[in-house]
Amino acid sequence: MRGLNLSSGSNSRRRVFKYAAHRSKAVWGLGLALVLVLAPVATVPASDEGRFEFRFVGNRQLSDAALHRAAGAELEAFVQNKGREADLVDAVFQMTIHYRREGYAFAQVTYAREQHDDRVRVVFTVEEGPRVWVEAIRFVGDVTVPKEDLEALFATAQLVFFRSDMLPYVQSQIEAGTGRVRDYYRARGYQDVQVDPPRLTFSQDRSRVAVAIPISEGRLYRLTDLRFKGDLPEPLTADLRALHEAMVGQAYNRSLRLVTQSRLEEIYGDKGYADIKVAMDEKRLAAPEGIRLEAVITSGPLVTIERIEVRGARKTASNFIRRRLKFKPGDRYSLTKERESFRALYRTGLFSRVDIFLEDPGAPGRRILVVVVTEGPAREFYIEPGWGSYELLRLRLGWREKNPFGGGRNVGLDTTVSIKSRQVVASLVDPWFLNTEITADVPVYYSYREEPSYTREDIGFSPSLSSQLSPHVSVTTAYTLRNTDLSDVDSLSSLEDVEVDNYNFGSIKLQTTYDDRDDPFYPARGKRFTFSIEHADDFLGGDIIFTRLTAGMRYFHSFNRDTVLGLRYATGFIYPGPGETNVPISERFFNGGENSVRSFRESELGPQDPSGDPVGGLAFNTINVELRQRLVGDLLGTLFFDIGNVAPNRSISEGSRRPPENRSDAVSDTLADFLSDFRPGIGIGLQYKLPIGPLRCDLAFNPDADDDRDEDDWVFHFSVGMAF
Repeated sequence: MRGLNLSSGSNSRRRVFKYAAHRSKAVWGLGLALVLVLAPVATVPASDEGRFEFRFVGNRQLSDAALHRAAGAELEAFVQNKGREADLVDAVFQMTIHYRREGYAFAQVTYAREQHDDRVRVVFTVEEGPRVWVEAIRFVGDVTVPKEDLEALFATAQLVFFRSDMLPYVQSQIEAGTGRVRDYYRARGYQDVQVDPPRLTFSQDRSRVAVAIPISEGRLYRLTDLRFKGDLPEPLTADLRALHEAMVGQAYNRSLRLVTQSRLEEIYGDKGYADIKVAMDEKRLAAPEGIRLEAVITSGPLVTIERIEVRGARKTASNFIRRRLKFKPGDRYSLTKERESFRALYRTGLFSRVDIFLEDPGAPGRRILVVVVTEGPAREFYIEPGWGSYELLRLRLGWREKNPFGGGRNVGLDTTVSIKSRQVVASLVDPWFLNTEITADVPVYYSYREEPSYTREDIGFSPSLSSQLSPHVSVTTAYTLRNTDLSDVDSLSSLEDVEVDNYNFGSIKLQTTYDDRDDPFYPARGKRFTFSIEHADDFLGGDIIFTRLTAGMRYFHSFNRDTVLGLRYATGFIYPGPGETNVPISERFFNGGENSVRSFRESELGPQDPSGDPVGGLAFNTINVELRQRLVGDLLGTLFFDIGNVAPNRSISEGSRRPPENRSDAVSDTLADFLSDFRPGIGIGLQYKLPIGPLRCDLAFNPDADDDRDEDDWVFHFSVGMAF
């Protein structure tokens, strides 16, 4: 029997995998949902000739399917190569490695070939041994660095250091953690550190291991002297002195040397020395001194930009590119301005490559600034399938044409269709409106949507101007003019509605946003605040008057790379116009659904008409708390608590509230209920990350269901996209 011995068990169940001498092929189509196939697919031989069989013996903890997957490529190569021995050796190696990754440090896999007439059988025999758990990690030696800092380096390798939560021993993870310890020390100035290979002490039954890592820290080096030689212009004296003060005294590592050199190049480059050269010399001094760095500087001449040349642009107008640059002919060269110009051109999204460099025209101190661009694809088509608990099947189709007129503007057509709705939007976007950093967007749209209490059909347009005031703060102002046609409104809800089923709506809106989240789609850290005010009036082209305020907060805290806490609060208030006590049902706030309070179906939280249909309100609140935990790969589990309300809490038709006589009464009724009658939801969920957003399943329980309103005890949501 042959095998690969990298470091004991009885026979277990047997399963036979059969291969034909030819390779089968499968074609997978684009689906609207993922199906995770965990079992291997065995090929079916076309004939009895050239058949190979694989059997697994002795494997109790890992299934035949798991071992087959671990060595699938090698087994397939064995078949294709008509029984080549080296492929079996590789397969044994992969199976053994798979065991080691699961914590079976003493596992061995061997194989034997058997010839049965025209059939070759390969039997893989497994001696699993015990699964080994890490019970402790100790650092041996005169260690002055806090042990918690060193332990954290192993935590990133998925090791935990307390007995109640031990993880399997995986040699590669221990070795990776040891390497991180060495890098940690060197980054903090311990240039002579010695980190020896881990010493392993196994328990008598070999099921546990204590890991000892010998460390000899050596001497802590600091940068104690920084000298500048060569070309030292008087105007740069203050900058060089500030650099000296900032660097001297820091713990020394190679990155500090590179940072010092880079800062010198920036200091000189920003003052016009485009040809700056810096040679760094490092010397270790006797204790208690540390490291001396000597920078020999060759500045070259001061450089002025003689002219600017744009190359490679076929569609994009040269003036558009020049306006993105921070230079004009006659300007002194600046390294910072060159980098800013580079970033500004890339931010346009029009170019797949940007190169900026200087050419010598032959005149002393003069340079040509050359900008070479490679234009990216101009036309984009996209298809995005989706699913929602209320809308059910969704499909988004779109086309976008970048830079059709050479000035950086975009045009597009976007269509979304679902079981409950359909929408078409044609838009023109100018990211640099009037040659500023303001983005102008002019969408024209048609939409149709069936809500639980009514159906609405809109046609209109909503031009907007947006500006990024800082890396995290943006502001948007928009004007909306649309016609809304309402139908299928329950006649029993007429007391809740203004007497209108077709109206024009004109409004202006201002919204400001602060967003420092690390990822807009899958945030793990950061926060997002929004506040908006919208005023609808007849002088803006509409038939109704009111003011709508909305605000929201999202906060994300990462306990570690796999555990994230998400918080969300959203609220809104509508102030009716003069002489009005309400607004059309299509303009009110609703609550409940897959993205708000998940123990309710879409819009079904809050006041109802006698038929049980929601009628909405003039205000709402929603609070969500969600703990997200990575389970395996891209699969996450969630625990959540949702709570929310709609105010006024009871409808007129429910009999507990009298119709308001004027706007003051309507506002008073709303404010009186603004912080009352919150409806809860508690649940669990699963999320699987997809490029278009997570595939999400949420099961929510209502611990305080209102029987009078026939509220559900629990609701299941299946959708694509984050809850918040």
